[in-house]
Amino acid sequence: MSSASGTVLSLCLLFFAPCLVQAGKAPDVVVVKPQVYPHALRNPLKGFRPDDWGGRHEYATLARMYLKWNELERDESDGIERIMAVCNEKWSGIEHHNVKIIPRVYLHWSGKRKYWPSDMRVDDYSSPQFQARVKRLVARLGQCWDNDPRVAWIQMGIIGKWGEQHTPNVTPDMQKLLGDAFTAAFPHKHVTVRKPADFKSYTFGIYWDS
Repeated sequence: MSSASGTVLSLCLLFFAPCLVQAGKAPDVVVVKPQVYPHALRNPLKGFRPDDWGGRHEYATLARMYLKWNELERDESDGIERIMAVCNEKWSGIEHHNVKIIPRVYLHWSGKRKYWPSDMRVDDYSSPQFQARVKRLVARLGQCWDNDPRVAWIQMGIIGKWGEQHTPNVTPDMQKLLGDAFTAAFPHKHVTVRKPADFKSYTFGIYWDS
């Protein structure tokens, strides 16, 4: 059928439909009367996002979770099975509360609280070993999280205090390494970074704890 014929047919139906309804039996009318719900509605985009899921926040459907690198990978011998085991333990039962996790891996909290794998040099963000290990970690996180329905999106983290990508800042070389690694690892999950200006060549979002 040509587009012109389709347009004519649509106009005819629009014009004659009321007559057809009047000539035949009137359609059934369904009346829906929802029950009164006295509480606020849960809404993931209204700012309710506790620091752990716990099922304790009445309105939250999202929860952030920080993960120490050395709990996911104690040393090079740990495999992807450990990452899955740690996440499954921390997120146990979350699906029953209709909550999704926003994970972030970090190495340094504040002060002397640092969580590097035992076979890596603390505060070494630039060596060939760090580059190889961080690429391996990100690839494994992608295998675990990219198709996990419990995960809402990813905070890149890793570099700097609290994984906020400052102190130290992310160098241009590290921007490309992490940008490429997270893009490859998460084709289905959105990735966010602390400072989008550091990742201008990538379509990442922003996170800001404040």
